[in-house]
Order: sequence, then C-alpha cells, then structure tokens
Amino acid sequence: MTDDELKRFFYNRLRPEEPLPPGDERWVDLSPASANLLEPLLQRIEIDDSFTYQLVTGFIGTGKSTELARLVRRLEANGFTAVYSRAEPLVNEFGPTQIGEVLAYIAYALDQADMGSGPLGTLVDTAKSVLTGVELEGLELSGGPAKLKLALGRSARLSDRVREVAREQAGPLFTQLVALIESAQKRLRERGEPGLVLIIDVLDHLIGHPETAAEVEESVRHVLLERTELRRLPAHLILTVPPAMIRYGETLGQFYSGELMVMPSIHTRHKDDEPDPQGVNIMVQFVAKRAGGIDALHRCFGLDLKPLLRLVAASGGSLRDLLRLVRNCLVDAQSLPIARDVADGVIARAGRPLRENLFDEYRPHIDEMMKSPERRFPRSAATWPLLQSLFRDQVVLRYHNADYWEALNPLALRYIDVAAFDRLLSTTEEVAVTAE
Repeated sequence: MTDDELKRFFYNRLRPEEPLPPGDERWVDLSPASANLLEPLLQRIEIDDSFTYQLVTGFIGTGKSTELARLVRRLEANGFTAVYSRAEPLVNEFGPTQIGEVLAYIAYALDQADMGSGPLGTLVDTAKSVLTGVELEGLELSGGPAKLKLALGRSARLSDRVREVAREQAGPLFTQLVALIESAQKRLRERGEPGLVLIIDVLDHLIGHPETAAEVEESVRHVLLERTELRRLPAHLILTVPPAMIRYGETLGQFYSGELMVMPSIHTRHKDDEPDPQGVNIMVQFVAKRAGGIDALHRCFGLDLKPLLRLVAASGGSLRDLLRLVRNCLVDAQSLPIARDVADGVIARAGRPLRENLFDEYRPHIDEMMKSPERRFPRSAATWPLLQSLFRDQVVLRYHNADYWEALNPLALRYIDVAAFDRLLSTTEEVAVTAE
C-alpha cells in the first residue's frame, strides 16, 4: 500500500462522529482509565423486579454512545429486547425541549425498531396535514420505518412540525405509547423473554447556543424532575441527559433508579499533570484498533510513535478530539511517517477556537481549580453557570479515578501556561507504549 493509499485508508477508518456498533472488532475497553458505565446499568436492570429508569451523561467524545450500543448486545445476550436510538432526524440540539418531544423520540425509537408505528404515525399524519404540497414534495411518508426516517432527515420543516405536534399532544401521545409498550411487553412475556429496554441517546446533545444554554438546561430539568411521564413508562428506560444535569445529580438520584452515571474523559494525566501511562496506552490502542493494527500505526507515526503521543497529550483524553487531530495530521502530512512538526502544527491550530472562550471572568476560577489539591472547579451559585460554559466549550474536562476531578483542556492550557503545556507534551511522548 502506498503512502497515499494508507493515508486514505487510515483517514476513513477514523471517523470521529461514528459510534461503533455492538461487537465491532475495533472496540477498546476504556474502563481502567475512565468509568465502568455498562455494568451498573446492566446489573440494576437484571436485579430489579420492577422497571428501572436510569440517567447517563458524558461529554462529547468520551465514548458514551459506543458503550451504550455495546450494552444493547449484553442485554440481548441475557434475553432482553433492547431498543437503542439517537433519533437524529427529529432532534433540535439548540432549543429548549418539552416532555412531548422526549416522548416523540421514544415513539421514533419504537417505530424504527419495527415495534409499532401508531404513536409516531399519528404525529406525522397530524404534522403533514398543515404542510403545503411544496413542503411535502418528494417525501415518502409510507413504506416502513426506513422511508419515514429518510423523509424526516430530508425535511427540517416536517421534523419541526412533528415536534410541535408532540408538544401540543403530549397527553394523548403518552397514552398511546403506554398502550404500545404494554402490548410489546405482553408479546415478549408470552415468548418467555424478560422484557423491553429502551435506550434513548438523545438529550445529552441538547446544549443550546451560549445565549440559550440556561433555557435549555432548565427545560431538561423540568422534564426530568417536574414531569412524571418518563418514570411511568412500562419498560426499563436508559436516557442520556446533558452534562449540565450533574448539578442536580443528588436530586435526580432520589427520583430515578440510582445516581446519575457520568462518563468522563480518559485520564491521560494525573492531577499533578504528570502523564498516566495506563490512560495514554488506552488512547494509543484506541487509535490502533481503528487504524487496523499497531503496524499501520507505526507506518503512519514512526516506530517510536512520538508524534501520536503528543496528539494524545493534547487531546486531554477526548477520544473524538484525538481522532480529529490524527485525521488533520493525515491531511497535512506530505509523506509518512507523520513528523513531529506536522503534529505540533495541527495541535496549535486546534487550540485557537478555545482561546476565544477563555474570557477574563473565567481566569480567577481556572487558577483556583489548577491550584486546588482536589482539582475541582469552585462550586457556588455564581460559578456554576461559568463551569457549565467551560464544560460545554470543552475548555475544562472531567476525569474520574477514585473520585471526579477537573482539569483545563491541554489545548486551552497552551494559552494559560505555555511551559506547563510544553512539559505535558514532552513528558507524554516519553511514555512507554505497550498497546498492541
């Protein structure tokens, strides 16, 4: 394979937006350097004789969606019918939500799993009744779940109207959903199966614009704590929620089945900013598995892999960011292996957007976090909105060893303390690689 062919092959295997399907050979166990998300979710479902309602959150790029997709396989191996959905064609990531919209996402999941189209079909029929012929032109709204998914994906107006109808008809929609789920559960029980698990991986994508973030957060809080419909569905439910809900973790734990589960970044460093060899090697293995093996990685980054290790340090343990950095190196490199100066150029370019988010009012709190032995951003009513902004913009990353802690994204650290940033990259590139 020529250099250009390998670059193309490598580039297309490293898609940051692609969660791995269950059973994919490229999967890597992240739990030693992150958090074991899967086992507590599974155990609670299996041990509880009643229905469970569990909440999960995590920051973009931490591997949360891949782990939830893997949970589907574990549940199915234990006899459950698991329905996983991200409901992409319906979701509006930037505006506040209501209970009717969340119920519509569940209706969409059941429709796509071919478990019944009644609730979603009613929403679509009502929505299309007010659309013009021009707006409906070319859309196939009958012919099964695949055709409907395509139509919703092609027409933002149709998706918007379905959400509007769902908000207006939340009560009847809930009644229809309950009836559909109870019917499905009856069929499963007759076949001797333990039941249905709904995994709705949607609400964590609701982040809003900077000017709407507070409104979006309040709308999700209202749905989770002041509406009861989700906790009355006759099925096990796992729902992803925005990281802003960490603020309400203790209260949510009183209403839902267990505490809010948080998927952190991979801890590629310790609290003292020294590299964590275990986390670094998990990140290297993650790229190697995606790339087709350690030999392909050596071909792309050299035998010592030092340019890749610098990218690992700069990523701060964000899987998605690491893939983006590697892909950008493949674009910039004139030949293989990728040189250190190419990697450093990509890192410098990647950090520029974060520099724009380092507002002056953040600096005292960032300094306090960096000096704190616990490495936690100061908590108060005044600082919480600042922390959420920093999380949303990925200026601050969250980690977990024995407890949760925070650290500045290395790409932002470059503009706060360049010496510390350079030291982090240079010490990480000396980590011994044991990944295969």
